Amino acid sequence: MRILFLFLCLTTVILALENHADEEVISAEKHIPVHKPRGYKKRQLEDGDELLLSQVVWRHGDRAPTGTYPTDPHKEDAWPNGWGELTQLGMRQQYALGRLLFKRYVNATKPLLKNSYNSKEVYIRSTDVNRTLVSALSNLAGMFENGNRGADYPDSKRWPTNWTPIPIHTLAEKDDPKFVAENQKFLDFVSEKTGKKVIMPEVYMVNDVHYIEKLYNMSQPDWITDDVEIKLRNLSQVSTRFLFGIGDPYVPELIRLRGGTLTD
Repeated sequence: MRILFLFLCLTTVILALENHADEEVISAEKHIPVHKPRGYKKRQLEDGDELLLSQVVWRHGDRAPTGTYPTDPHKEDAWPNGWGELTQLGMRQQYALGRLLFKRYVNATKPLLKNSYNSKEVYIRSTDVNRTLVSALSNLAGMFENGNRGADYPDSKRWPTNWTPIPIHTLAEKDDPKFVAENQKFLDFVSEKTGKKVIMPEVYMVNDVHYIEKLYNMSQPDWITDDVEIKLRNLSQVSTRFLFGIGDPYVPELIRLRGGTLTD
């Protein structure tokens, strides 16, 4: 008998949610991409195989921009919960993902987990950021909504329906000169237009603001043309890949360092 350990990485949940409950789960199942390491080959299960452990990693749901530049017409009050916070859409996305995890690991032919939360079976860890903590709470609300009144949560009329409190554990949280020189003219242009000194790490912020505002049909300044949008996106991707070691060259050691002991 082979003992199976499953590591599943779910990237950012991108959904178009219009209804509630089951349809959200169906939508989540269709739109959540699963990360497969390089050289990954799926193998067939054999009789006697038993799944003992699954490590599932996912990002937070939809969020507001983490900040903006001085000339952006959309200030923090455009976002109900403030900069960088999880939106209502993000909460719904995470709830749907929780229902999907319930379907896969609880309501399965050979379930890995019990029907209600058990501290000996489930351990949740999050970065110490509001949007990731609220994402975890929303996810668990969907995954374990079948708790027992009077056992998993108080038998009280004032208690939120079917909500089981589950602990979430957390911990608190140089550029390439040649590459920067090649793009300095564009960085100066963005700095002038945004009213903020933009260096390579902050290109991500400007691109992030534009992407999310556009997603919410907010008007954009005239200086963000199609060409500028592409340039912002490309530089943001290069910066992120360099930071996390997933670009060219591929740096497994940096990925391990950035991922910490969770993925070691």
